[in-house]
Amino acid sequence: MPNRPGPRACSRPGQRVRVRPAPGLRARRLRALALRARGLGVLRGPGVRARRRARGLRASPSGRLHPFASTGQASVELVALLPLVVLVLAGAFQAVLAGEAVWQSRVAARAAARAHSLGADPAAAARSHLPPRLERGLQVKSDASGDVRVSVRIPAVVPSLALGRVASTSHFRPQS
Repeated sequence: MPNRPGPRACSRPGQRVRVRPAPGLRARRLRALALRARGLGVLRGPGVRARRRARGLRASPSGRLHPFASTGQASVELVALLPLVVLVLAGAFQAVLAGEAVWQSRVAARAAARAHSLGADPAAAARSHLPPRLERGLQVKSDASGDVRVSVRIPAVVPSLALGRVASTSHFRPQS
């Protein structure tokens, strides 16, 4: 059997004892070798923290040294992307509001056309089928053939923006 540097013979034949270095010693030696290989030198003795800072080394939670560690980078990226996230969410909400305006104008047009076919006030019928936030910009036009056109303003997420109007037309034959 070849001689190995670890095991030694004991007083009893056939029994071998392995001598191991103190826990953590091997890890420190490997870390020092890795730092030397990267040209950073060995960090021992007084002033270790100052030398680490000068070289841009930071200790991770596991205790390993990382050159130029990016502590707080995720927070900076979140703060930088937050306006973009808010803008995307506002655009999605604006699309939902526009879709609701189209839907509600169709419902109001059908109600106004039914009221017009029975001889009632189409504007009052359309207003009764709209939510209060859409009633402010309501326009109702009807003609003798039974067509009723209802137009409402698209509500804006940013109040200073004017996004236009949506209109729907419905028809019922007069029931008189």
